[in-house]
Amino acid sequence: MIQYFFPFDWLKNTVIGIALVAFAASAMHARAVPRWFGISMMAIGIVLEFNKGEGFAGIRQGIFMNLPLIALVVLVPLLSLPLKLGRIF
Repeated sequence: MIQYFFPFDWLKNTVIGIALVAFAASAMHARAVPRWFGISMMAIGIVLEFNKGEGFAGIRQGIFMNLPLIALVVLVPLLSLPLKLGRIF
């Protein structure tokens, strides 16, 4: 969130690097079929960006623009954990 209020280029690169490390770590721990879907989708996206002529700048922009969606998909299921632990469900 800091990046949205203080748009530093080095901070943007750090956030993108952390996202790529998280992708690699989750790909290593995923089951076989989801792992290959994820890796192949990332590879296809990279190839398409290079074919469009955008290069690494387009890849950086694409990853950074999708970070809020990724955070939403990851964090929303975690909101139910306190409710399950408190036996509200």
